[in-house]
Amino acid sequence: MQRRRHAFTLIELLVVIAIVGLLVSLMMPALSKARHQAKLTACRVNLRNIWVGVLGYSVQHDYRLPYAENINLQPTGTEYATRYPGLDVGPDADPFDPACPTTIGNVLKGYVPERSWTCPAAITGYPDNPVSGRWKMTYNFSTAGPVGEGIPYDKHPYKNSGGPLDPLVSNYAYFDGRPLEKLDGRRYVQTPPHPTAYNTRKINGRPYFWQVRRPIVADMVIKEGGVWTYPHFGVPQPRQDLRAYQWLFEQNTSTFDGQSREVYLEMHAYGDDINVYQTRAYDDPDQYN
Repeated sequence: MQRRRHAFTLIELLVVIAIVGLLVSLMMPALSKARHQAKLTACRVNLRNIWVGVLGYSVQHDYRLPYAENINLQPTGTEYATRYPGLDVGPDADPFDPACPTTIGNVLKGYVPERSWTCPAAITGYPDNPVSGRWKMTYNFSTAGPVGEGIPYDKHPYKNSGGPLDPLVSNYAYFDGRPLEKLDGRRYVQTPPHPTAYNTRKINGRPYFWQVRRPIVADMVIKEGGVWTYPHFGVPQPRQDLRAYQWLFEQNTSTFDGQSREVYLEMHAYGDDINVYQTRAYDDPDQYN
């Protein structure tokens, strides 16, 4: 006797395809969230690697910060042409150009892996128009300035003066070769302190308080037409480092209600104390997007 072979009918095949499609549609948000989280985690690891590299550099250089200039800023003077003949500068320049040994990537070349300079979720970076299709550096640094114009801390005419031009007051988080313990991401303002401000200090007998803390290293973000675009997506974290002026920061950013929003990462550090905040720009007008 011959066995009759049973094949799928068209209806059955369509039902199977519909079920598979439904399962895929249910899984896609979870997969997308997992991808976002993986990129966020990789970015956090990058920021920590960079700071560990800074600490490693300082140990071998009399506990000083690296002196770094930014090849991607266009200088207003002409000194860079004398110091580095033929060097291309500006947003399309290669931030690892060996012709410029003072770029942060080259200064920390032996301390930070090159892959740690690129966020996997980056939306902008340098070179601005990468030939290879990917950026080489996607993190912002407070460098001493453009190539040829940066002033090392020890050569600054107002160092230790306590006035507004003192690098410790105006250039509070710059990689300008200053001693490591003098790196400070807090911005001091010469006004009477807020009644509840308990993190104050005096410079030349005058009180300073800080209301905005600048990151040592952070994701690059884009601001166009007053609207910020961020590389990551997640729940913004309260900024516990802002002390008495946390209210000022939070009223200008998203409310911390546990809702996911576009965010970026800021790294604040002092010595081996590393804090990475998942946050938004403090002047972001698009608070609830």
